Amino acid sequence: MLFAMADPNLACLLVIFGASGDLAQRKLVPALFELFTSGILPARLGVLGISRSQLDDDGFRERCKRGCASRRGFSEAAFQEFAQRLHYHAADAGQAADWPPIVQQLQVLCERYSTGGNTLFYLSVAPELHEPIIANIGAAGLVKGGK
Repeated sequence: MLFAMADPNLACLLVIFGASGDLAQRKLVPALFELFTSGILPARLGVLGISRSQLDDDGFRERCKRGCASRRGFSEAAFQEFAQRLHYHAADAGQAADWPPIVQQLQVLCERYSTGGNTLFYLSVAPELHEPIIANIGAAGLVKGGK
C-alpha cells in the first residue's frame, strides 16, 4: 500500500472484499494499523470490509483487533481510535442482488469521509470471484473513466 507516500489530505474509502478472511485479518488491516500508529495514514481514509460472514461493525473490529494485537508494540488505545475507521457490510459481492445495499453503504461512508467518490477496491478473495465482483463494481456505476 502506498498510502505512506500519499498526500496526508488524501480522502479515500478502501473497500476490502473478503475482509473476514485470513489475508485481510493477518496482513492488510494490521498494515493499515501500523501506518495509523506511525502517523502516516491519511486522516480521511475509511475502510469498508465486505464479506459473506454475518458480522456487524463491532464484530469486524474485534476480528481485526486479533490480527493487530499480535503485532509487537500493540496499543489498545491506538486500536480503539483506529477501529472507528473500520466498517463492515455482510454481502456476497459476486451476486448482483447484493449490490444495492453495498452501493448505499459506500455512499454513506464516502460522504462521512468526504472522499468525493474516491474509492480503492481490494479483492482479497479467490481468483474465481474476481470477475463477478469486478463486473458488479462496473454495473453499479462505481468506475469512472480516466484520461
